Amino acid sequence: MRTFLTLIALCIALGTTTLANSQDSPPQPGALTLDPIASHQLRLEQQEIRSELSTLWTAVTLNMITADVLSLYIPEARRKFTSFADGKEAELMLGGAIYYQIPIAMVFLSEVLPYQANRITNLVATGLVSTAIIAGGSTEPHHLVIAGFELLGLAAIAWKAWQWPDPDDSALGISNFGVGVTGDGGYLQYSMDF
Repeated sequence: MRTFLTLIALCIALGTTTLANSQDSPPQPGALTLDPIASHQLRLEQQEIRSELSTLWTAVTLNMITADVLSLYIPEARRKFTSFADGKEAELMLGGAIYYQIPIAMVFLSEVLPYQANRITNLVATGLVSTAIIAGGSTEPHHLVIAGFELLGLAAIAWKAWQWPDPDDSALGISNFGVGVTGDGGYLQYSMDF
């Protein structure tokens, strides 16, 4: 009978699990305490990573635009482009417009995509943009400097995306779970830290 009553008390304690309102108060037996501070901290860390990625994509995009605008002031660069295009300027401009959409879209996507999609998209996009910068690079001094900063920014994006911790593997803010049952001279407690 005593075991049966202990089992019933344990079920009641589990059934009346409550959320603790304060980090300072010790967990009560039978209370599941969700740490709102840790949960809030995890959300802030995730948002900070998203903001950093978006800011880095903005810097890379502005550097790409700057390099192209400065190249317009070099007459020899225009002649090289015209001879390279050989009547296919419209197609090359279309390719450039599509290429520019990658970093422009990543400014926005870095903020809104869910974790796994965000991480993979950032890694793939840095690979595509880095390849295009290296393959299509000019030897003009301004372009070399700007391309260097673009590649540094892309390396920072790839590193940040690669090192981004999975929020599902992080602490969920559950600090303690305890169940207490008192009986005639006995006390049963089950406690687990998450």
